[in-house]
Amino acid sequence: MFGVGFGELLLIAIIALVLLGPERLPEFIKAVGKVYAEFRHASAELKKAVMEVEEKTKEPPEKTKEKTKTEGIV
Repeated sequence: MFGVGFGELLLIAIIALVLLGPERLPEFIKAVGKVYAEFRHASAELKKAVMEVEEKTKEPPEKTKEKTKTEGIV
């Protein structure tokens, strides 16, 4: 996903366990999961909006050719 291998992931998990302790670690993981889900949802909405704008601004190829001929841009 981010170029993180199993060894790095294991090291991060051990450090998180030491810093947060076994009581707070599940809460932290749940919070990180929620933030990640919100981020993915927001990025999907942004991508959808960009695609909609892109589709609205596209002109059919024949209109573009006619436009360039009438404007003298060939």
